[in-house]
Order: sequence, then structure tokens, then C-alpha cells
Amino acid sequence: MYVRCVVAGAVQAVAGLRAAYDAFAGCDLASLTRAELVGVLDEYEALLCRLPSVGHRLLAQLQAEATPRELGAKSWNEVLRLRW
Repeated sequence: MYVRCVVAGAVQAVAGLRAAYDAFAGCDLASLTRAELVGVLDEYEALLCRLPSVGHRLLAQLQAEATPRELGAKSWNEVLRLRW
């Protein structure tokens, strides 16, 4: 039961990130003041710096649970090239 909740939470969180990105991308930036633009840009840059850490955690977990061969590749480099 707990594992299912964790999985659902991660899947829902990624769906939420996608929805938040779509909402953000659709914003009318022309209506922001200069101060608001600077503030939004600062927050956006801070978020960009934080996002890779989750990707690193995901990859580390995948590497702990699988081998490149199990994912159809010869190396982790190849896994990443084939997937993305």
C-alpha cells in the first residue's frame, strides 16, 4: 500500500510540474512591471538550478535497480542517449 502511494505521488507530482509549466509558458509576460519581470526571472532561474537534482536522484535510483543491459543498452551513456 505504501509503495503504491509513493509511486502515485511521484507520478502526480510530475503531472503537476507539467501543468505548472504549461500555465507559466502561457502567461502574458508583457503585462509585468520591470520589478515583477526581475522577480519572476530570479525565481525561474532558482527553479532551473534545483530541477537537475531530482533528475540525478531518479537516475541514481534507476542505476541501483537495473543494469544498462536490462534497459536494452551496453552502458549508462547509451541508455541516456537512447532515452533522451
